[in-house]
Amino acid sequence: MKEVFKTIKWNTTISALICIGAGVALFVWPDLFTLMACRAIAMLLIIVGAVHLVSYLLERREGFRLQADLAIGAVLFALGLWMTFSPGFFISLIPLVLGAVVLVHGVQDIRYGLSLKKTSYEYWWTAALFGVFSVLFALVMITNPFGSASALTMLVGVALIYDGISDIWIVSRLSRSARQFSRNVADHFQSFTDTKDGVVYTAKDKDVTEEDID
Repeated sequence: MKEVFKTIKWNTTISALICIGAGVALFVWPDLFTLMACRAIAMLLIIVGAVHLVSYLLERREGFRLQADLAIGAVLFALGLWMTFSPGFFISLIPLVLGAVVLVHGVQDIRYGLSLKKTSYEYWWTAALFGVFSVLFALVMITNPFGSASALTMLVGVALIYDGISDIWIVSRLSRSARQFSRNVADHFQSFTDTKDGVVYTAKDKDVTEEDID
């Protein structure tokens, strides 16, 4: 369980740092960064598509895998070319895509806040509130009430920065609460001892839940 939580913590932290970095870039260079990101993705799609097509051409055997290489390669290559020569459409999708990401993070933060409540963390509602604000940011990004594309892109940058910082804060509180809960469990078990045979726990004593600790 400890290793699973550590993995979640590091994954969340890395994701949050990426969000902060992308958010700063979008806020400082809204037009330039989106165009560069679109071209980079297009180039990646072209390369991956070309690899699949070359793999198909080099193989002389027939089979489902080769047909799949041909189909995947053609689609990715064509999509990459489309993004290269018509980036405007794909740039317009960035707020929608990133809005969906922030929305998922917001819902996740609300769940983390409720988890903190179960561990009796006093300010659990702060984490839940961070999640609510992330959801609101996401809805604004998706609905796009702004007339200016640059203004929306800068808002996306601010939302990503906020989302990353709030995720780091929440996961740090979760880590601290988890350590405190483990110590409480250990203290609870240590309170049950048998002076004859050393430490002995009954079946009832072993069944420790969060409600017992609270």
